[in-house]
Amino acid sequence: MNLGKRIQDLRRKRGLTTGELAAQVHVTSGFISQLEHGKTDPSLQTLQRVAAALQVPLSYLLIEDDLKPQVVRKQDRHVVHLGNGGLQASILSPLPSRNLEVVLLELPSGKEAWTKRRFHEGHECHVVLKGTVRAYYGEESYLLEEGDTILWDGMAPHRMENIGGGEARILIALTPPAFLPLESTAEAKAG
Repeated sequence: MNLGKRIQDLRRKRGLTTGELAAQVHVTSGFISQLEHGKTDPSLQTLQRVAAALQVPLSYLLIEDDLKPQVVRKQDRHVVHLGNGGLQASILSPLPSRNLEVVLLELPSGKEAWTKRRFHEGHECHVVLKGTVRAYYGEESYLLEEGDTILWDGMAPHRMENIGGGEARILIALTPPAFLPLESTAEAKAG
């Protein structure tokens, strides 16, 4: 959606005529009409007044369409099988991911994700949704139970191990996206 269309949609949702919006912005209704049809480029100051009159932040008027929310349905998730043993990761974020990748890791009892400690650029946040795991980071290890969270820099070697009696489920957020490129070889080996 372009800037003019977004302004027109917001104006209509607010129940304003072009004249009413123009009066609030201190421009003519003809200018608003031209703006809505992409026939003029407003100054930043005018655009700020338009945003204020429409009761939205200026950034909302300028947001790109590809930055709008994206929905990934459960049945449309990309699933990666990590070697043998039932390890499975569901990519919850849209593919390709922008700046954030979200993964649901299902780890059977006694299994490790990444038997070799892996590392990559960026950060990871892990939330244990179910089970008990041991997180290894560098030379340290941390016992994590349901509801616990750990955040780390991806440049240090790290891995996860399910030390509980049942399946562990771990929600992982990575920025920038790093999971899929690292795991594509595991998927090929498992297939």
